[in-house]
Amino acid sequence: MRGKDIVLDTLNLARLPVDAARANECRQTPGALFARVAPTEIDSPQLAAISAPALALLGWDDVDDDDEAALAEFFAGNRLFAGSDPAAHCYAGHQFGHFAGQLGDGAAILLGGAVDPATGARWELQLKGAGKTPYSRQGDGRKVLRSSLREFVCSEHMAALGIPTTRAATLVYSRATRALRDPFYNGNALHEPCAVVARLAPHFFRFGSLQVVDRGGPSEGDGAVRDALLRLLLEEHFPALLSTDERRRLRADAAVSLDLRRRLFAAVAQSTARLVARWQALGFVHGVLNTDNLSLAGVTIDYGPFAFLEHVDWTFTPNGSDGDARYSYGRQPLVCRWNLQRLADSLFFAPRVDVFASAEDERAARAAVASDLSQHFDEVFRAALDTLMRQKLALLPPADLDGPCLGVGVQQTATERPSDDDERAAVASLWRTMRRSQSDFTDTFQALAMLTNDLARTAPDSEAAAAAVRVALERLTSRCATPATLQRLLQRKRRIHRPQFAFAQLQQLATLLAEQPDVLTTRVFPGASAAELSAELRAEARRHALRDGRDYAALLRELRLPLDADLDADLDAEDAAEFEWRLLASLDAQEKRRRDEAAWRAWLDESYLPLLRARLAPLRHDEARLANLLRLQRHSCPALVLRSWMLQSAIEAFGEDAAAPPAALRDLVRLLATPPRDGGAAGADESSDVFDPQLSPLLRSPGAQPLSADAQDEASAPAPVASQLRALSAEAQRFLAAPPRWADDLYCTCSS
Repeated sequence: MRGKDIVLDTLNLARLPVDAARANECRQTPGALFARVAPTEIDSPQLAAISAPALALLGWDDVDDDDEAALAEFFAGNRLFAGSDPAAHCYAGHQFGHFAGQLGDGAAILLGGAVDPATGARWELQLKGAGKTPYSRQGDGRKVLRSSLREFVCSEHMAALGIPTTRAATLVYSRATRALRDPFYNGNALHEPCAVVARLAPHFFRFGSLQVVDRGGPSEGDGAVRDALLRLLLEEHFPALLSTDERRRLRADAAVSLDLRRRLFAAVAQSTARLVARWQALGFVHGVLNTDNLSLAGVTIDYGPFAFLEHVDWTFTPNGSDGDARYSYGRQPLVCRWNLQRLADSLFFAPRVDVFASAEDERAARAAVASDLSQHFDEVFRAALDTLMRQKLALLPPADLDGPCLGVGVQQTATERPSDDDERAAVASLWRTMRRSQSDFTDTFQALAMLTNDLARTAPDSEAAAAAVRVALERLTSRCATPATLQRLLQRKRRIHRPQFAFAQLQQLATLLAEQPDVLTTRVFPGASAAELSAELRAEARRHALRDGRDYAALLRELRLPLDADLDADLDAEDAAEFEWRLLASLDAQEKRRRDEAAWRAWLDESYLPLLRARLAPLRHDEARLANLLRLQRHSCPALVLRSWMLQSAIEAFGEDAAAPPAALRDLVRLLATPPRDGGAAGADESSDVFDPQLSPLLRSPGAQPLSADAQDEASAPAPVASQLRALSAEAQRFLAAPPRWADDLYCTCSS
């Protein structure tokens, strides 16, 4: 099928309230969830990259050179597919903890939906960067090539890793159509080339889609708007939650019952818990987890200032706009839970919609929501992350290894259950060792996967097994941060975590809040509540602590500021890790390496190897289960992830002098953004498998040990990719090496 044959449906606009006005001007749209708006054409669109697997979801399965011009026109928005009825979605949301009222698709335009002919699944098509909409506010509705390239590659990389995500079918750009951007908000604005990403998702509804009915939202207290969206969600996207009778009543436009809303909330909480567990297990940091950036479909959405962890730092944020590290790696589960609480407010406590007969009834309802959160988020997240960590460490029991192990990526998981005491202790000790040594997140797990593979093929007490442990110890130690690296990372933190006012001013304001709160709320910050000011001062204290290496918990006590019950739940572990981290930066290189080697040897000998050998022992004569164990571990431990420096290299290669998309971008997509076939082996004309240990930088670092002969075993590794590696450009060859020194300086902002 070609583009001219694709016909889109208009399900959302047929079922949901649409604003009556047709003018493309910024406005509030009360009572509406969509506003019709046509894409704004870009001049001389060029195709920068395509994802054939994503295009196939639309039925476009025959892409060749003759299609490039058509692809560029269709996916720039210059031509529309048959059946398109372009519109922008209205949603609201909390941004950095504050309700922002109406937000909406300020640069994204939904064209419609299409059914994948191979699976029957429906996918919605959206053009991001296609021009102004009624929700653009002060923006121009454009996205620039820099940020669009990041979104395109990471969307497809996450899909290749098996992480639920929106998909990116094409990246189209124009050097003739440009937008003014100030990437680092420092006054150095640039006219950058514009680009459009064609995004696909089961649907694009977010937590913020339901927040339009919240106090201050564009449809405040409008139960009809909420019920219309809930009916569509339940009937089209959560049909398994409905009985036949409930489906019949919803089709008759009945109000959505409390029981149905609770079932929907439980389903969203569970999918969000499993999603953030996968992020944590792979070291992915989203960067800007506002409520409007979390999907009701349980997929990763809106790739802005994201990154994968280089070194294990609980307070790491890739977002240069996140001064108090609200959306740091360690806080992601807590923030997702906080966002679910805001979703619950929209579902169960909307103003003028959810009216309670008494205060006692409302307290009972809030207690029920708290119970649902504990059951459907807290417990599911713990079990999911525990299971993924057992999978990454090959600590799965034999019962989890029965049957064929199909598919790729960490979506292929064993049965979810909490870890036992020994497993939990080993994982907790691993996190401590990784933090204290500042080891490379991805390469650490790849080294452990290589160790498992070697030990599985050698006698337990043989010299070969001892040699495998020595090689693993060298690999683990070699990928720990040096003191010089830590000093560069400290400088990076100081650039991001900039306090807004001097510490003496913070002390004065905190004293006033503790002793004379009325003065602050009526004279200094009129209209603000004491709770709001406490949260702001707590965030400012965190900026000071992160910048100066102060003890955050002690600083709060000094300032007489309370802990945040939601976001400071893991403060002790986070704070202790930060201080160990800063002390390490003061060591000399030899002492740091000596400590790292001792720490990893202790963890291997005392925590990990006894458990691993116990898991491997019953499998030595059970080839099928052993093969599944090795596959599951391998599909949880990618050899390569999309590091920020790789993207920056591709962006820089796509400079003003580039007449065509650079080889670096082509090869980045080949390496990281094309899923391998079932079983992991990539064909000669496909990208290399991101899970293939032969791609690991561990094999190209100074003093690296070659893979054992057994590493080529079919049960644990794919076919060799040497011919594909030789075909890579010189730029892409560097992607297979350890990160360059300048990688430690990178961070992003929300500028797009």
